[in-house]
Amino acid sequence: MSFSFDPAAATALPAAPRGPHPFTLLWWIWVRPRMALTAVRDGRRWLLLIPLLVILSLLALRVVVEAPYVTELRRQASIEQMRQTLSPQEFENLPPEALQGPTAQPISLGLLAALGPLLLVWGVRAGILHLLGLAFGGQNTYGSLFSTAAWASLPLALRTLLQIIFIAGTRSPVVGSGLAGLMTPAEQIISGPAGFAAGLLSTVDLFSLWYVILLGMAMWVSGRLSRNKVLIIMSIYVVLSLLLGAAPSLLMGALSRGF
Repeated sequence: MSFSFDPAAATALPAAPRGPHPFTLLWWIWVRPRMALTAVRDGRRWLLLIPLLVILSLLALRVVVEAPYVTELRRQASIEQMRQTLSPQEFENLPPEALQGPTAQPISLGLLAALGPLLLVWGVRAGILHLLGLAFGGQNTYGSLFSTAAWASLPLALRTLLQIIFIAGTRSPVVGSGLAGLMTPAEQIISGPAGFAAGLLSTVDLFSLWYVILLGMAMWVSGRLSRNKVLIIMSIYVVLSLLLGAAPSLLMGALSRGF
């Protein structure tokens, strides 16, 4: 019995199969989401950088496009507030600089406000889904959920892109997002039940429903759970997300009633 080592034979071993091209995944996520999410689950962890860069770029672009119109809206609101609190004579005697409104917020601060919480939200989302998956007997890992859930967020990026087009076309910021647009502006900003309802409705639209469906599919692919368990997990997650999204309005209502 003899043993020989052939370096040429060793180097001729077939290479490990590579996953789909990232551009292919970007196409599949719209037309073949299950295949895309499965490929992301089995692929390299750096794939999560693709949706991250897409979403960060669109959020930054929206902040830049929307900044001048938000500043003008705040100026008009400040003038209207002074008109209501001052007498007509006092309002007419205001110096011109008083009518310029508040100082424009630096775009850099707007970028940080829009981009900073993103990774935190993604981390908390993956943590909640990971714990819920384990509670229902899933086999998911935190890393796979983080990656697949990031790709499931791309419908929200499409919504941001359409909002940018709307802002550039109408030269006005987006006010009353989601189903909150069915309410009046006063109802959207008031504290109490109306403000709480506005906070809930602002998170509901076609793109958020699309996102939830893909997120449930990501949970199904990553955790290898039954569909019924995934439906229960996603119901719990949606309720928690809606309550957290509307928490500021609820808190302001409670504080106003306390005072």
